[in-house]
Amino acid sequence: MKKAMTVCCVVAVLLICGAALGDTIRMKNGSVIKGKVVSFSQGEFTVVIETGSGRSRAILNVSDIDEIQFDDAQSGDGRSVSISPRIDSASGPSGQGSQPEIKQQRAPQTDKADEREMAEVKTEARVPNVRSVVISVPAREDWVSTGLRIRRGQRIRISASGQITLSKGERTGPDGVNSDDRDKLMPDRPTGALVAVVGDDNDDFIFIGKEAEFVAKRDGILFLNINASDLKDNSGAFTAQIQVELSGAQPR
Repeated sequence: MKKAMTVCCVVAVLLICGAALGDTIRMKNGSVIKGKVVSFSQGEFTVVIETGSGRSRAILNVSDIDEIQFDDAQSGDGRSVSISPRIDSASGPSGQGSQPEIKQQRAPQTDKADEREMAEVKTEARVPNVRSVVISVPAREDWVSTGLRIRRGQRIRISASGQITLSKGERTGPDGVNSDDRDKLMPDRPTGALVAVVGDDNDDFIFIGKEAEFVAKRDGILFLNINASDLKDNSGAFTAQIQVELSGAQPR
């Protein structure tokens, strides 16, 4: 019963905030995603996200979300709605007891130009269908699975943030540092940088760094790793946001 009430509450808030834009989605791993929540179905939110190459549609599982703040800039009362899903500690394996906390707060006023720009987002026919996940990539863990099964021809975008410390004591972000490591996965790329591979049976590594976009050349699970030969003494982790265009797969 509580679970049903939770879904009803979420859907009701989405209906109230249908014209919202600039929504803030806070993930449980600490990442923050900016976009527009457009729907909720079967435990997943669909969010329109602005990217460097245009707009894309991301699908976020409710279990990965800590809080969503809806910025209802077009409403007359200028308020925003915030939902914080919280799990009752008494809940059993059935998952019952989830109850959202709903807050209301004053949002900043917007001018007419902002409202016109927000209205343009409603042209969603050109927005590609995208699967989006946010994962942590520990610096001492070898090949972290994203859980995403990639099809040949799909376009993948990955952006990363965070700091790690390498075994020699060097600190670096996802772009890596110029440090001697002849046995690293990609010898011609910076040490400690974020790299990827599709499938677990090949060495066709892909340099990601802080941000990269590529088209998959084969089918397989997408894995992420640190470009270094010795991982056991590393510390810290990168946070990677991954977007996969679902419509780009080529038939086998």
